[in-house]
Amino acid sequence: MAVRSAPDGEGPRPLVLVGVRITHDRAEIAELELASHDDVDARVRTLLERDGVSEATVVQTCNRVEEYVVAESAPAGRAALSDFTERLSETAVVEMDHGESLRHLLRVAAGLESQVLGEDQILGQVRRSYVTSKEAGALGPVLEDALLKAIHVGERARSETAINEGIVSLGSAAVDLADRERDLDGRVVVVGAGDVAGTVVAALGERDATDLCILNRSA
Repeated sequence: MAVRSAPDGEGPRPLVLVGVRITHDRAEIAELELASHDDVDARVRTLLERDGVSEATVVQTCNRVEEYVVAESAPAGRAALSDFTERLSETAVVEMDHGESLRHLLRVAAGLESQVLGEDQILGQVRRSYVTSKEAGALGPVLEDALLKAIHVGERARSETAINEGIVSLGSAAVDLADRERDLDGRVVVVGAGDVAGTVVAALGERDATDLCILNRSA
């Protein structure tokens, strides 16, 4: 565990990683939308400005919003994340201590916490979180090591095990089901234009579906 210098006579103070998450397994879509940030970079910078916080990152996908801070104490870390938790139901929010935060990051990157076990997209999203926090100057000895280790574990899980063989995204799972239930040779309508819809369209392309119509709330 990293330490921070303390006034003379007090000894070094350990830095504590504190996390909070809202994910698909406990929250409704409306709650995930409420928890999501329009500007993740701005959110990271806001967390970094909180009292006692020295590092911060946010992992956000269509199925999860997770925030992590490194603080001088666990209470300081929880206080920095309180505005995230207070607007969500208690049943949807999971608070994580230092050890649980590290373990969960590894599981997320490996695809063990995804709706489709072993899906590949989450690893790129963890990399994106690393880059965003790095560019914001929000990484230090705790979070940088944690995120790099998570990315490394995610890569090894996919190269050394069979976890990502077969269906590896929610989109490909949806197309596989649709293909068994309906003929995809005709017009196929995809509702939405977000990340999941993107994986659906890609999966349809692999099956040579050529007549696609995308419906979305805006252009």
